[in-house]
Order: sequence, then C-alpha cells, then structure tokens
Amino acid sequence: PGMAFSVEANNERTIHFVSEGCRELTGYSAEELCAPALGALAELIHAQDRALVLETVRKAVAGQRSYAVEYRLLNRERQERVVLERGVGVARHDQSSVMIEGFVIDVTEQKNAAERVAYSHQQLLTILDSIEAQIFVADMATHEVLFVNRKKQEAFGGNCLAEPCYRVFQNQETPCEFCTNSQLLDASGEPGPVVQWESCNPVTGRWYINYDRAVRWFDGRMVHLQVAFDNTDRKEDELKLRRMQKMEAIGLLA
Repeated sequence: PGMAFSVEANNERTIHFVSEGCRELTGYSAEELCAPALGALAELIHAQDRALVLETVRKAVAGQRSYAVEYRLLNRERQERVVLERGVGVARHDQSSVMIEGFVIDVTEQKNAAERVAYSHQQLLTILDSIEAQIFVADMATHEVLFVNRKKQEAFGGNCLAEPCYRVFQNQETPCEFCTNSQLLDASGEPGPVVQWESCNPVTGRWYINYDRAVRWFDGRMVHLQVAFDNTDRKEDELKLRRMQKMEAIGLLA
C-alpha cells in the first residue's frame, strides 16, 4: 500500500518515478504525476505543510540520514489526506545531485482514531479532575501509583506517579496494615464489592471517607481504585458533639 517515489532534492520535488500505489493515494496515475503538467510532488502537499516537509528533508539530506514527516496531501479532488512520508537522500551515479527516495502511506484513519482517543481521554480527565473527591489508582501487586486526579495531586503535591501509594499518601516505607487489597477480590480472584472505610490521613491531617474497589486495568492487571471524600468538617462536628454530651453527662452526674 502507498506510493514509492524518487524525486529530486529541490523545492519542487521534481518527480522521476512513482509506483502505481499513487492512484489510490492521490487520484492520479503514475503517468499523470510524472507528466510535465504536474511533475512535482510539492504541488500535492498542503501549502501550510510544504515548508515543514522541505525543511525536514533538507536537514536529513545534509546530515546523511533518513527522515519521517507527517503532512496533509491534496488528492485529485483537492481533498485532504494525512500521510506519513519516509525517505532518504541518495546520490546519483554521477554524483551531480541528490535524489530523495522513499514512500508515502495514508494514515488519515489512524490519525482520526488517535484524535478520537485523545479527545475521549481529555473528556475523562476533565470529569475526574472536576469531581470534589480525591481519586487514585494503584497496582494491587506492587502498590505503584498509576493515576491521580487533580484533587489528589493538589492535596499531596509532588509527583505521585510510579511511587508506592503507601509512601506518597501515608508517608510509610512498607504497605499499610489497614490496606484493603485483601478485601477487594472475591473467592475467584475477580473484583468484589466496594469497601467503605474512614481514616485520618497522616500527611494532610484530614479525615476521609474512602471507597475502595478492585478494577481490571486496560493492560489486564488488577488495580486498586480509591475515591476519597474529605469528611474533616463533619468529623470535627461529631467530636465536638461527643465532648458536649460527655460534659453534659458529667454535669448531670454531679
């Protein structure tokens, strides 16, 4: 698939040869592209991308190395296709000039798919970062942190990724005694129900209601997902109420 080519290393990229794959890619036959009416590969490159391609090729030729460049190509109907070009400078037999030999393939669908994935990824991050909760994901076997949302990052600072969760979130050098990993899988080793628990974090000094569950990560491994809501204000109110009730009981007893 795609188009093999041999062109002069000039700004016009004068065509000497193209393979028959050019018809599907450009809408032109090999004879049409090599004819004087066209005869230049640069004419098919989107005007806004032409300088990038020429500069990339120029540097590669000067450095005697191969190159790869992605750009928009205009076909016979002037429709844009995203293509990937790979090539290398080759000296002519008489050493009079340099030819560029390589191939071009259509990557429009892959590019569109990658953009859709990136858009979905950004949507998910926007949602997770807007939630009033601290969220993290850690490998259940190694405790390595794989993801933190913005709320969690702001609360603990620094770079949490790739660090053990017990170190960055609990300031410990060994896994926590209260770790819920053993409660998150059922008898068959599959994710079980959510485990809810409350704790005071030693790093932030605040109380949290934690919701833990096991999730199968995109690469197949099992991970620990935690969503934690700050419960400090309510916890302090509860402690105040208990102290008041205790004082009232002492007063009644007296």
